[in-house]
Amino acid sequence: MKMPTLSAEMRKGKKPKSLLKEGKIPAVLYGKGIENLNLEVKEKEFEKILKQMKENSLICLKVDAKEFLVQIKEIQTDPINGKIIHIDFYKPELK
Repeated sequence: MKMPTLSAEMRKGKKPKSLLKEGKIPAVLYGKGIENLNLEVKEKEFEKILKQMKENSLICLKVDAKEFLVQIKEIQTDPINGKIIHIDFYKPELK
């Protein structure tokens, strides 16, 4: 099975609520040996990949010209409407 690929963009000062209104989800990428990156991903693209995944699977996260193999560490949802409001991506050491 091919590894799912998700595109993300650097988040530049936009407030999370304004991103959500644009159909984007605020996210963060962290892990040992990399600087934390504040990101935004398209909601529809993320939901499509989420349906394909199994628990603890790796996905390829493309940020600008870089690619990271990551796990989804946490997904925060709105308690009222159930929509995704934030994602934590973790880059594990693959040694």
